[in-house]
Amino acid sequence: MRLVSAIRRPMRSLCPAGGRVARASAIFHCPSEPEAGGEHFEGRTEQQCWQAREWLSWEADHIIYVAKVRHSARFRASHPETIAEFRPRAEAALSFVDKTVKDQPFLVGDNCTIADIGCWGRMVFMSEGRF
Repeated sequence: MRLVSAIRRPMRSLCPAGGRVARASAIFHCPSEPEAGGEHFEGRTEQQCWQAREWLSWEADHIIYVAKVRHSARFRASHPETIAEFRPRAEAALSFVDKTVKDQPFLVGDNCTIADIGCWGRMVFMSEGRF
């Protein structure tokens, strides 16, 4: 399977069969493609696989606020009341991630998983939201 970047260039993903998927949470549910290194991002154990899935679910509910504040700051200003509600939620999410990786290098154990990739996809733009 192939990913399509923001500038519409195909990129290799973790899913076979020639389709296109761009969300980390969807990619995780595709079968691994060992020759592309796909099994590496699932987690080393069954427990880590479930933890990575849990993080992707959490990301969709919490890290989304980072993106909302960033969008308002960069592209289209939202009402101040809206940002006043979203910013503390985003800051709490970022604080939770910070606490999680304080004593370990990644969100799930000692190796990068799809959880790290999924959360980083929104966190990479933190500075644009003035975090």
